[in-house]
Amino acid sequence: MISSYLWTKISGPASSSIMNSRSAKTLVKTLAAGIYQFELKVVDNKGLSAKDTVRVIVLWDGKLIGTPVTKKVKFLYGEEQEKNY
Repeated sequence: MISSYLWTKISGPASSSIMNSRSAKTLVKTLAAGIYQFELKVVDNKGLSAKDTVRVIVLWDGKLIGTPVTKKVKFLYGEEQEKNY
């Protein structure tokens, strides 16, 4: 049985903020363009632990100047999507 979760930013621009670092799922806000690495550490009720790392690449920080444009967003494990910003 899992007793705790802990998300930690290992690397990347300083602007990011992990909203709930002690949850199995979390949200990271204020991402700027750049490459981030986040680690999830899981501990069970017997004290055994495991870690895994995810790399997130943000190509565009969402700041608009002028007319909105369509950006293509490619996810590592998904399809390319177009979004209007």
